[in-house]
Amino acid sequence: MRQIGSDARAGQLLVRAGSSIGPAEIGMLATYGGDPVTVRRKPRVSIVSTGDELLEPGEPLTLGKIRDSNRYMLRSALESIGAEIVWAGKGPDVRSELEPLLVRLIADSDIVLTSGGVSMGDLDLIKPILLDLATVHFRRVFLKPGKPLNFATAGPTLIFGLPGNPVSALVGFEVFVKSAIRKMTGAGEGPETVRVTLGADTEPTDRVEYQRAVLTVDADGKLVASANGSQGSSRLASFLGANALIVIPPGDDLPGRGNGRRHSHRPGLIAVTPRRANRARRAASCGWFRNYATRSFPSRDRDRSRFGDSRSRRRDRPARFPGPRIDRNSPAA
Repeated sequence: MRQIGSDARAGQLLVRAGSSIGPAEIGMLATYGGDPVTVRRKPRVSIVSTGDELLEPGEPLTLGKIRDSNRYMLRSALESIGAEIVWAGKGPDVRSELEPLLVRLIADSDIVLTSGGVSMGDLDLIKPILLDLATVHFRRVFLKPGKPLNFATAGPTLIFGLPGNPVSALVGFEVFVKSAIRKMTGAGEGPETVRVTLGADTEPTDRVEYQRAVLTVDADGKLVASANGSQGSSRLASFLGANALIVIPPGDDLPGRGNGRRHSHRPGLIAVTPRRANRARRAASCGWFRNYATRSFPSRDRDRSRFGDSRSRRRDRPARFPGPRIDRNSPAA
């Protein structure tokens, strides 16, 4: 026997809107008669790895071939945040075959992720296909690694053209795709920032740089972030053991080791100097982009005519970001 109100008092908020429903939340809702509970459904996501050079993990390597790591990496990342995978596979380097595949996936998905095909090669087909199928909002970002990142919309579907380099693809996922999914599911804009100290001098570049790092606590109880080895865009090993992303703003005046003038946020902690905090925070959390993604999912029988409209208007419509679409009355996640 327990006293009345010892678990929760009358009028107390049990589960905040936007919360992920786990075992404890389900237990509380069941205890207090929360049946039924209004939720948002899982986002439906498709993944397309492009390139005839891609092999399955179990296939032997041959000259000019590489194994497809991005598809499995992105699938794992999506499943870890509760997305529903509609389709995941390879796309051919033939436009007449790749374009119909993308048309079908756009119609069946809330988000389509492509990997590769967004740079400058003759067989980088994602860029020209998106120009014909969707409204392209941007094709490059002020980011290292991951500059050749495309974002487009076709009706209600979001399309992310991620780079082919594994690190660039995973950083782009953390910064852009995860932020969009958090907004779509009502989970909020992203993790909060925390103050850290850099464990070593860090040289800035001409772009906002996301360095994979290990975050530790020193003897004085301070958070210390240190780059996890070489930071090349193809070195996926830099993510092994990393629990942070340090964001270094562009320029040549960043303080060095041990000064403590850094901020970070989890997971993938972001470090910025206070003087440039606003600019770097916007770049890191994609504020304008998240506003676009702030909407409820359409129903599964959504009006597909909008997809046709977007194609017919694509060349007359300026490539700019539409205003915020914030649904403040949406149910909890």
